[in-house]
Amino acid sequence: MSTARKLRGPEINFDSDEQKNLIEQAAKSRGLSVTAFMRSSSLKAANDVLREDQLLRLSDRDWELASRTLESPPEPNEELKKLLK
Repeated sequence: MSTARKLRGPEINFDSDEQKNLIEQAAKSRGLSVTAFMRSSSLKAANDVLREDQLLRLSDRDWELASRTLESPPEPNEELKKLLK
């Protein structure tokens, strides 16, 4: 039997009725409650932020070096050959 707990998050205060109505309309268009819509949207945004933070970022110099290496890779050395066997 699952013993999942419900955790409460922050209350959301909108700056205007227009913002509140926009969220309500978007939730309705997806067939979700406002809470479910906000949870889904927040989780997607959080995943996007963390995924972006994990992307490999290279300087121009390092990008050039990586590109050249991919275009003309060095010959495999003995250790690599042994590893691939």
